[in-house]
Amino acid sequence: MEGLKKIVLMIFMFLVYSRVKGRSMIFQDYVLAVANSIAREPIPSPPPPQVSMAPTP
Repeated sequence: MEGLKKIVLMIFMFLVYSRVKGRSMIFQDYVLAVANSIAREPIPSPPPPQVSMAPTP
């Protein structure tokens, strides 16, 4: 997984430097959000809500 993170970060840095003139700020913001979500440690998903299995009267 570390290799994938390095590749993603390299692509991210390349995109940032290529977009430094602000030609596509929306795309840069999208790449920034994706890179942050991938580079960040995976957040454990909360357990599903407990469904009451009590028999209905």
